[in-house]
This record gives sequence, structure tokens and C-alpha cells, in this order.
Amino acid sequence: FPVTIRLEKQGFDVNYSQILSPAQWIAGYLVCSRNMMDDIVAFSSYLESRLTELLLAAEDRQLLTGDGTSPNISGITNTGNFTASSAGGAVTINTILSDMGQLASYKRDVNGVLLNDQTYFDLLVSSTNAAISTSNGQMYIAGIPVFKNQALDKGASIVGDWINGANLIVRDPARVEFFYEDSDNVRKNNVTVRVEERIAFPIYGGNYFVLKGG
Repeated sequence: FPVTIRLEKQGFDVNYSQILSPAQWIAGYLVCSRNMMDDIVAFSSYLESRLTELLLAAEDRQLLTGDGTSPNISGITNTGNFTASSAGGAVTINTILSDMGQLASYKRDVNGVLLNDQTYFDLLVSSTNAAISTSNGQMYIAGIPVFKNQALDKGASIVGDWINGANLIVRDPARVEFFYEDSDNVRKNNVTVRVEERIAFPIYGGNYFVLKGG
């Protein structure tokens, strides 16, 4: 007997609203002498590496703590971009597990935990909780990778759906430039070295990240 199968299109229980997430410049500069540029072997290469490193550290601070007031982007810990942890006490493996459950209750995918470097190592050294494990130096809690960054306050934690909750959009990639004509550089034989990038960081809702402390 012929069988007729009817497929009905189902709507998703998702509502979107339009908000602004402007791209902002992150930049820094220094002034050094022409003598340093000319006489120190590979000094310009060193500056390109070091200034890019400093720029990315500033980027991390913006992604986490930017207050959204121009020229700052709106970071994860800015008001409205996170949900506060309901777990009491200091950050422990158990509070992180509780925050994972809290995030899962919002139907978010728990795919990463962020800690300050010192908090990361303190937990790694002191915890005997069976939920914690390591592989090739990478910490996991209940199978979820744990990352560290100095831009996050000591004693704070962020449990997040990092894949779906936000998107780092690089409009102008980091670059280092050298300017021989800037202010009084010509008269003083100086060189201005600038590093900059322009990024946007839309965060797609207030419950993709659970913050404790910070």
C-alpha cells in the first residue's frame, strides 16, 4: 500500500533583535631613536613581535572587560553580556560544575571555562576532585577544556558557550608601522612606532556566559 509522509516546517523558538556592535580601534605607540633602529640588530623585528604581543594582551582585556563606551568595545563582563553565577563561595571545581549546570539550563552548549592564570594553577595543584583531569598539560573539568588568561581577575571564572555566544570580527588585522615624520621626529632623529587593529565583538545574548567573581 502506498504510504504518504507529510513533512511540516517547524519554526525555531528564537527571536533576534538588531543591536549595534561598532568596530573599534585598539592601538598603541612608542618613540625611539634612529640610532636604536639603525644600530641594534633586528630591533625592528623585535618591535613588530613585542608590540603585537602587547596589542593582543590589550585586546584580551577589551574582550573581557570593555565597557562599551567609545573607543572601548563591550566585553563579556560588561552589564547585560553575562549571567551571574548562582553558586556561593570562592571559585572551586564544584562551583564551576554548578555554573556548567546553570549554563546548560539555559539550553546553551557548555564548551569552555576561563580562569585567571594563578587561579588555574591553584586549582590544578590543590584539587582532588574526580571531575578534573589533564591531557598534554591541558586542564579539563567534566571533559570541558579550561583556559587561562591574565586579563580575567584572580578568583573569577567564566563558564561559556564561546562558540555560539560571541564572535570576534577583525576588520583591520594587527599591524606595526614605522613613522619617521611625526611631531618633532625629523629634528630629533626619532622614529614613532605604532601598532593597531580594528575589531568588533558582538555578543548574542545575556545568558551565553556565566560569570563568578570579577
